[in-house]
Amino acid sequence: MDPERGRIFKLPGRRHQNYPLHSKRIHYRASFTLGFPASNNEAKYEAVLVGLQMAITLGVTGLEVHCDSLSVVNQVSGEYIARDTRMAEYLQLVLELKSKIPR
Repeated sequence: MDPERGRIFKLPGRRHQNYPLHSKRIHYRASFTLGFPASNNEAKYEAVLVGLQMAITLGVTGLEVHCDSLSVVNQVSGEYIARDTRMAEYLQLVLELKSKIPR
């Protein structure tokens, strides 16, 4: 990715239990419970999906998403290949939503 434009997905310096969204200097926090058993990476992808859906609904532009899963971050950035079928499905959903958010 072009370093001048920034990175959409990156690792924060610490773990976040709530995922903040910033829009016009307004900070939103969201938390949710999955209604099904999920692996750690599935839960991380679900959190990213919820955040992207919220951002789209709120009309956010230039969103920066933080995720503390190196695997998820690298799959979304294209540095890793999602080899597991389930992770590939999550990756496709994230990329579709990501493409709907203007930079």
